[in-house]
Amino acid sequence: MLAVFILAAQASTITPALPADADVAGQADIVTVTASREPAPASDFGTTLTIIDRGQIEALSLPMIKDYLTLVPSVSVSQTGPMGAQTQIRIRGAEANHSITFIDGIEVNDPSSSGEFRYETLLAQGVERIEVLRGPQSALWGSQAIGGVINISTRRDTGLYGEAQGGSLGTVRGGIGGGFETGGISVSGQASAMSSSGYDIAGVGGGGGDRDGYENVTLHGRVSAAPTDNLTLSVVSRFTSSESRFDGFNFGAGVPVDRPLATRTRQVAVRAAADLSLLDGAWTQTASYTHTNAANINRNGPAFQNRSDGGRDLFRFQSSGRLDTGTISHRLTLAVDHERERFTSTDANPLAQSNQSRRRVQTSLVGEYRLTAADWLSGGVAVRRDLNDRFADATTVRADAVVRPGGGFNVHASYGTGIADPTFFELFGFFPGSFIGNPDLVPERSRSWD
Repeated sequence: MLAVFILAAQASTITPALPADADVAGQADIVTVTASREPAPASDFGTTLTIIDRGQIEALSLPMIKDYLTLVPSVSVSQTGPMGAQTQIRIRGAEANHSITFIDGIEVNDPSSSGEFRYETLLAQGVERIEVLRGPQSALWGSQAIGGVINISTRRDTGLYGEAQGGSLGTVRGGIGGGFETGGISVSGQASAMSSSGYDIAGVGGGGGDRDGYENVTLHGRVSAAPTDNLTLSVVSRFTSSESRFDGFNFGAGVPVDRPLATRTRQVAVRAAADLSLLDGAWTQTASYTHTNAANINRNGPAFQNRSDGGRDLFRFQSSGRLDTGTISHRLTLAVDHERERFTSTDANPLAQSNQSRRRVQTSLVGEYRLTAADWLSGGVAVRRDLNDRFADATTVRADAVVRPGGGFNVHASYGTGIADPTFFELFGFFPGSFIGNPDLVPERSRSWD
């Protein structure tokens, strides 16, 4: 048990928390931002969705987002060691790199780390909501969305809030955040940190070795402005720096070996977006640019061993129109995504075969149609075409529907196909004697229904 005391302070104007029940079926007042390319009531979708709201987050006061994901059905959380060790999230049995994670609209999967998001680096301070959409969602969000999509939203309070905790093994964590609004400009942000001295894993019972600790500092900010009644401009920025210390392992003897190993992880991300609403909100346009850069640096004591660097530039434009004909509402969304990814691997030995630099480009065309008939039927279909420079082009689809016959009953169904492009490591990774990448790999595919 880490925490032995908690200090919290808050002076803010807060949007009321969502209902405490995480199961969103039939709750029309909850809006989903991942089950469609446009935000819409969660009750209109036949896909399986779980939302953990601020009320639950504050009541549990857990240190990291991966701790909350253990509460979600069909989600498995695997941690390979103590705090800060590699943590993988698997949805419906898919691999850890078969889901996409968004933080305030920023896709944070790490191209330099097997395409996964490093959940061991994600602190829970300042988080407003966690949304988990299960099942293949590649038709909406592209490669890797085989198991599902996780969307994390941060708080946008006006005023100040803060939290501090402390416990055994020299473990402390805390954060402060807040925001303000003035003249059509809204500013919000959080700063959080965690530190733990850890314990000597290799010397458990005997001692004598170094302690394997963890440190994390995270900064997150958002600025939005409305220069006109129908135009909103926003910028979200995020910085994370963490270090995990660990021991080696003797696979022959099956025991850990005391070594001063450490991994330093850094991620910088920025997203700029413009949202334009026309015809009294019936026609909306969104243009965005997201830049992410991640570095993973491995050391043995003070000696540099190797590092991997990855980055992504993602341009998105989408246009969505709504048309009402009597009691039936139609919505058509068209979108174009253009993504450039890069990967660099650097070894302490300049002649090592792992030294390399790779790039790839993908352009995607997305179409989604949704229909709502009064309060008894809603559904939709989506199709996506990925145009790749390294692989064969691919098409994915998704369909879902909800029927409400009355009496408080809902019947829902969904079908989808998913795709996962090979990661840079799978294509070009290299560990002498254990793993050599295969540049001839083709994308993985899946299909699922419920």
